[in-house]
Amino acid sequence: PTHFYVRHEGDCRLSGSIFLSRQAALAASRMSALRTPAQKSCHSVCRRLFRARATIKLLITKIFSTHIASTEVAGEILQMQSVAADLDLHGYVFLPRHLQGEISEEVAAGFGEMMTPWEGGLVQRLIPRARSTPNTYSGNFGLNPFPFHTDLAQWPAPPRYLMLRCVRGYRDVPTLIVDGHVLLQRLGTETLSRAVVRPRRPQAGQLRLLRLLQREASESLLRWDAVYLRPASRIGELVFVEIARCLRDASPKPLVMAEDGDTVIIDNWRMLHARPAIPRNRLDRCLERVYLRSLN
Repeated sequence: PTHFYVRHEGDCRLSGSIFLSRQAALAASRMSALRTPAQKSCHSVCRRLFRARATIKLLITKIFSTHIASTEVAGEILQMQSVAADLDLHGYVFLPRHLQGEISEEVAAGFGEMMTPWEGGLVQRLIPRARSTPNTYSGNFGLNPFPFHTDLAQWPAPPRYLMLRCVRGYRDVPTLIVDGHVLLQRLGTETLSRAVVRPRRPQAGQLRLLRLLQREASESLLRWDAVYLRPASRIGELVFVEIARCLRDASPKPLVMAEDGDTVIIDNWRMLHARPAIPRNRLDRCLERVYLRSLN
């Protein structure tokens, strides 16, 4: 191949092996006032050369823009592959200081299909409250510890994933998680599948019977919430006691979200999560939560 080097603004290559430096191009342009046929021909070449120069600059700009865009897309694909792999392996993924300054809705949209559990609830702000409405965890426990649970376990099909994002956090108030595989190993899939439960309150006017472990398509759905679920069978009663004992013996993993943008995605069909007690000097702790139906 023929190599040519553009070292100065104005250096150009027309076609083939014709290369004109900036100095030569300027010298050629000065000949435009001369009138001999050879001089006019040289001037014509020079004019075409400058038009070619503008075209080349435009093409280079487009090439670099396309390369940058392709690199960004490739980076996003690799990140999603990493997130999906970590979720499959560990049941959660932690992204420190992820996309600081971006709003949670846009961040969540980059991970998957968002779902709105109730009107106005796409992005929910989780702020400690000493008192709240009785049908909420804050209403039941105030600033005391929240027990381990999966979110919206009383729903027939709870959200697949949940994203938690730090707005203001503290290292001494982490989110605690326990892998539901611990329950599967201790109680067995058959026992959990036979444990029938029901919501504490009717959902859409109905009290549906649910299983603590059920199959959804090709995946397993584990649900647990001792507050919003009630045993609906003898096996369900026995399993409630065993799960409570198992969680007391468990060693939860703390997920520390202390920096702005710290983000956690949790597999809500596998992992149980909880919150420790809130000290009085940590009442401004704030996380934002978004539910995801699926990943991108």
